[in-house]
Amino acid sequence: LHPAASLSVSPDRVQHFSSDSVSLSCGRKSAEWRVWRSTETDPLSVCSIWGNMNRSTCTINPYWFHSGVYWCESGSGQFSNTINITVQITVSSAVSSLFPVLLIFGPVSGIVLIILLVLLWRYRRSKDLSDIR
Repeated sequence: LHPAASLSVSPDRVQHFSSDSVSLSCGRKSAEWRVWRSTETDPLSVCSIWGNMNRSTCTINPYWFHSGVYWCESGSGQFSNTINITVQITVSSAVSSLFPVLLIFGPVSGIVLIILLVLLWRYRRSKDLSDIR
């Protein structure tokens, strides 16, 4: 049984890093082919969710690059070979993926702290004023 298309990965290696720029090509220059994957956290999803599909080539967005099984499927239900890809998370990509969260969490937590301190100050002040009366 021969697959209807041949999936290839660029750069051509089994081990990748989460910061790598990776493209998967179905080998046929047709818009009817789509790249799919199955990962531990996402059992079945298409490239348009975690990458950019251009004709029969999927360029993976680094943040969404995960270890798993990748393959092509045509609109008529034909399949390519599968490729197992292992993605090693790099420290720089882990830090850069947390940066937006920290960028939002830091100021928000600071504002909440200031509001709580002002409320505490007002409460103490009102309590002191009521004791004077």
